Amino acid sequence: MLAEEARTDEIRHRLGEARLAVSQAKSVLSCVKAARERVRDFAAEQAREVGELAGIDHDIASARADQIKAALKAGAIPIFEAVPIVSANSAKMADAQNRLSATKLALEELQADEHEAEAAVSAAMNEERAAITALMADEANAIAARVEALEGEAHVVVVSEGVGRRYLAKQPQLPNLTLLDFQPYARLPEILATADVLLATLEEDAGAFAVPSKVLTYLCAGRPVLLTAPVQNLAAEVIRRSGGGVVVEPNDAIGWVEAARKLGEDAELRASLGAKARQHAEATFDIGKIADRFEAVLIGAAERRFHNSATALRHEAASMAAPR
Repeated sequence: MLAEEARTDEIRHRLGEARLAVSQAKSVLSCVKAARERVRDFAAEQAREVGELAGIDHDIASARADQIKAALKAGAIPIFEAVPIVSANSAKMADAQNRLSATKLALEELQADEHEAEAAVSAAMNEERAAITALMADEANAIAARVEALEGEAHVVVVSEGVGRRYLAKQPQLPNLTLLDFQPYARLPEILATADVLLATLEEDAGAFAVPSKVLTYLCAGRPVLLTAPVQNLAAEVIRRSGGGVVVEPNDAIGWVEAARKLGEDAELRASLGAKARQHAEATFDIGKIADRFEAVLIGAAERRFHNSATALRHEAASMAAPR
């Protein structure tokens, strides 16, 4: 048992590192893309500048050529002064072209960095998927081990799809385990009604407020719920508060088997827990009562806001009326 828990912890640690790597790689990629966009815009501006200078150079060269020819014929300027006059704009264009070349080089380097960052994101996501697959396989093995422990006492039906379901399908089939794909929604009441006990599982690192919708649906079905979840989880609190089931810690395989065995053997216990589950659902999930609670919250918020606004107006009026 300790070895299994250690392996699961190792996989979860691996998954956590993979998710962190994905986040970091995506952040780097986002920064590189933003830098490339800025440099590309800068390169476009420099290209326009070179084009404008090239156009000016051409116009100046044409106009100055005519002026110089006329001036030379008239003897107005010496020949050595003609070159600086014609090419006065060429230095600016050469400088602009050099800057544009440097910017294009930087853009090429950023594009290479972007490809590298994309490859890093892809590699990190592959590692994340591999870790998720390993975790699902580990959890599927844990489920199979618990089902096997109940052979001859209970039959477990898994209605699911995904990595864990596919993994279970590839393993040697247990005589007391049936795997089904997701069923049409119209058959949900029928499927729930066939069960003596309804099972739900949450991972050890599930958030405190994570409540699978199936848990609430199970309560409506009037069947006892065997929930595997952290004790501080809200779904676990719902089951405890309703009295409609049993909560077992995710790593407590022995406790789960014992709870399943007890529920399977005690029909009166199942009936009592199922009745409490249904009572809780009727008292808590009634849409009219839920609407009334929402209405009360909204009205209370509006009244407090109005009261605070009215109080502020009275204070302001009193302040204005006070002698100065």
